[in-house]
Amino acid sequence: AGRAAIRQTLSSVGGKVTFSTPKTTKSRRSIALDPTTLVALRLHRDAQDAERAIWAEVYTDLDLVFCREDGTPLRPDSITRRFNDLSLRANLPPIRLHDVRHTYASIGLGAGTHPEVMAERLGHFSEDRMLCGGVASRAS
Repeated sequence: AGRAAIRQTLSSVGGKVTFSTPKTTKSRRSIALDPTTLVALRLHRDAQDAERAIWAEVYTDLDLVFCREDGTPLRPDSITRRFNDLSLRANLPPIRLHDVRHTYASIGLGAGTHPEVMAERLGHFSEDRMLCGGVASRAS
């Protein structure tokens, strides 16, 4: 339907991967996807379906968008390491993976995305006090 549902979070506590619900009601949301992202996610789902078929009955189906080829969750630290590696290879300045949210917000607002739309996408409680790259932006 062109939307992504944010329903759960994954974290690593004491070396053990655990699922939980997002922190706030506003964090549990459905967000609109742009056409390019939608195409990429559909291609990813097709590849994931092929992996599911290969693994057959031993596939761990947790209904995850991103997982290992056998369906088990990706470890958060491995995602961070991969992000850092790709950033280094692309000669980008080092930033924390979480800071990508701020970069996304800053670029979106700079490109004219309405602050209310950006706040919804980021799951902010109030678009009036949305932080973008460490700078408070006011919705109008």
